[in-house]
Amino acid sequence: MVIKMAITAVEVHNIIANAGFVLNPYAKIYVRALSLAEAEYGEEGVKTQILYILTNVTARGEKQQAAKKQLQDMAKK
Repeated sequence: MVIKMAITAVEVHNIIANAGFVLNPYAKIYVRALSLAEAEYGEEGVKTQILYILTNVTARGEKQQAAKKQLQDMAKK
């Protein structure tokens, strides 16, 4: 039996913060809306916010590239 762990707003926020992304104004809005999206739409809301965030951040360096890949994979689950 495989237990699927839900993707949470806190988890996504931590990945973004730990990677040290410089967020443009649009990405900041989407990051701030993670908790609201989760409250209203659950995991699907978080996945949608991830996609919006990813279109507005540029990965610089290996750490950020790995974080961006991790977020892309999370959004696809």
